[in-house]
Amino acid sequence: MIEPLCLLVALGLFGFSALAVVRAPTLPLVFLSVGATELGHWFAMGALGLAIVAPRESPAGVSATALAVLSAGLLLTPAIRAALAAPRIRRELDAAFGTDRAIFRLRDLFRPHVSHRPVCERLMIEGPGGPLGIDLYAARTPTAAPLVVIAHGGGWMAGSSHELAGWNRWLAARGYAVAAVDYRLVPNGVWPDQRDDLLAAIDFLRADPARFGIDPDRVVLLGRSAGGQIASAIAAG
Repeated sequence: MIEPLCLLVALGLFGFSALAVVRAPTLPLVFLSVGATELGHWFAMGALGLAIVAPRESPAGVSATALAVLSAGLLLTPAIRAALAAPRIRRELDAAFGTDRAIFRLRDLFRPHVSHRPVCERLMIEGPGGPLGIDLYAARTPTAAPLVVIAHGGGWMAGSSHELAGWNRWLAARGYAVAAVDYRLVPNGVWPDQRDDLLAAIDFLRADPARFGIDPDRVVLLGRSAGGQIASAIAAG
């Protein structure tokens, strides 16, 4: 009885893991693919656990083990791709910012990005479509810090600047000033509203660099999920 159950779970894991390497064909599967790509290394541990405990006394058990191992490999591909890209990105950041900062380490995948400093300051400015919120994490460095402007995820319809606050603190603790922006969401905000909000936040911060401790000539956009699309579109435009 347990072997068919293990096979059923392994089949589900395999279907889920495929979303780490194959474009999701429908919107509900897009949201599942976010979990497969951004949290795949955690799910891979579960898949490997299933491969270890699954009985292998019948074809069903052997198949479950093989599918679980294959699922773990697929779920780890995003982390592997990031590790391969990290040296090139680090060289480009070092060339642009003139500093030496680690941007990706495999051991950090299984450690929460938590830091109790620096403290986040909530700013409210007048944006193109009304009040615009910014969570600013000061770098607390003796010199002006590079500014990382964060566009949060959420499928263009959800999310906020409070997303992944631990990650923002992690960046700030390593010498970056971080500004997470509450851009307008659909359906009330349609492109290019999101672009205009991000650019308004950047203009506001660059207008008074001494106050915010930033270098106005060293600004980078960073986005997660939908925010990655927005950041890329702004950079390309």
